[in-house]
Amino acid sequence: MSSHRISLYHNLTSPFVPYSDSDWLTGAITFRPLLSAHTSPDAAADWAFNAFNTDRLHLASPHTGPVDAESLLAIKVYRLVRLPSLAVGDVAAVAGPVGEINWLACDLDGWRPITRPHRIDGEPLDVDVVRPFLRGRLSADLEAAGEAGGEMHRLCVFELFLSCGHIATVARDGWYPVSVACCDRLGGIVSRGDYIPFASEVEGINLLSERYGPRPGGARRKPGVLLRRRPRTDDPYTRADGGACPSAGRFPARVGAPRYIPVRLIAEGDSAS
Repeated sequence: MSSHRISLYHNLTSPFVPYSDSDWLTGAITFRPLLSAHTSPDAAADWAFNAFNTDRLHLASPHTGPVDAESLLAIKVYRLVRLPSLAVGDVAAVAGPVGEINWLACDLDGWRPITRPHRIDGEPLDVDVVRPFLRGRLSADLEAAGEAGGEMHRLCVFELFLSCGHIATVARDGWYPVSVACCDRLGGIVSRGDYIPFASEVEGINLLSERYGPRPGGARRKPGVLLRRRPRTDDPYTRADGGACPSAGRFPARVGAPRYIPVRLIAEGDSAS
C-alpha cells in the first residue's frame, strides 16, 4: 500500500486564476499512487498534475515517472467520469506517511502551501468505490458461469441525461434505469419528516464502460453508485414528427416544490378506522 494519499479539488469560483480563501472547491478524485515514502508534498502534487494532464500514450515517460497499477486505475476513472484537467486555481491535499495533510494550491509557477479550505462542496470520488465495476471480462461467458452454478453480472458505468437538467454518471450492477432520484429540482414529498425527491426521467444514455463478472447463483446486485453530477448544456427539443419523448435539455422539465403528506394523529382512545 502506498504511503501517500492524494485528493484533488477543482476550483468552482475562479478557474484558471490563483486560488484565494474565498473560492469554492469541489472534490474531484482521491487515490493512493505508488510513491516513495521520501516524496515531498510538492513532488507528489506535481506528479498528479502531470499524470492527469498527460496523454495516456506518454504516461510512462521520464516526465511523469513510473506509473503503477493503482495510478493507472485512478487515471482511467478520472477520464471515464470526464473530470476536467487540473489547472491553476485547483487544490491538492497530500497525506503523507505519518498522516499529516499538506494543502497545496496550483499557481502559475508551481504549488503554494495554503491552510485547509473551508468552502468545499462535495467530497472527491474515491477510486475504491469504482473499482468493483471496472473488474471483470469484456464479454459474458455464460457457459462458464453456468457450469460453476453461478451467473454473470453486467457491471456498467453510464452517463444518464435526466429531465431535471443534470447529467449523472453512475456505476450499476445491471442495465440503466428508466428513472432516478437525482435532486429536488422537480419537487418532492415530505413524509414523516423525511424529504423524498421526485424521480427524474432518463432521456438519454451514454455507456462509458461495460464489464461482466461471475457471481454466485442468486447473489444480490450491488446498489448503484453516483460518481458525478453536472449540468446539461443541450437545448430542449421536440421531435419534428410530433412524436413522444421530447427532451428537457438543460432546463428542468418542470419546477417543483416540497409537498407535505399529512400524517393522521390518532388520539388515545380513538380507533384507527
